[in-house]
Amino acid sequence: MATLQQTHDTLHRIDLHADDRASQRLRRVLDSLEYDFDRDVADVLKLATTELVTNAVRHSGARQRGDHVVVFIRIGPPSLLVKVCDRGPGVEQGITRPDLMSEGGRGLFLIEALAEKWGSSTVEVDGHKWSCVWACFGEEALPTCAQTA
Repeated sequence: MATLQQTHDTLHRIDLHADDRASQRLRRVLDSLEYDFDRDVADVLKLATTELVTNAVRHSGARQRGDHVVVFIRIGPPSLLVKVCDRGPGVEQGITRPDLMSEGGRGLFLIEALAEKWGSSTVEVDGHKWSCVWACFGEEALPTCAQTA
């Protein structure tokens, strides 16, 4: 199950049960949002957010705990901020180039290529500490990206 809550006119919160279909449910919710930017930007948003949710489900332990992940999307044309949070141990900032023959390991490498800036942080969500990975899109977002992430 996925729920979308509009917590501000430019901030969306999406709660997803952490299972193998979380990314599929996320794409349906993203398709239902009305965007004020072109289709290419919407496609980047969908790809990046799906990759971050997939990583959270696979690597945070949320699936094994029957937990959920929380997605925050701040749409502030001409920039976007995506943040995916889970109760896992977090992620190291550095990434390694994926093995060309490997079936996985490209999620953060892809985020690095698509985003102007990305990183990780610990935040409080619903009264608990959560680990988040965030990514900013749009050069206008760079000066304030880390502050709002």
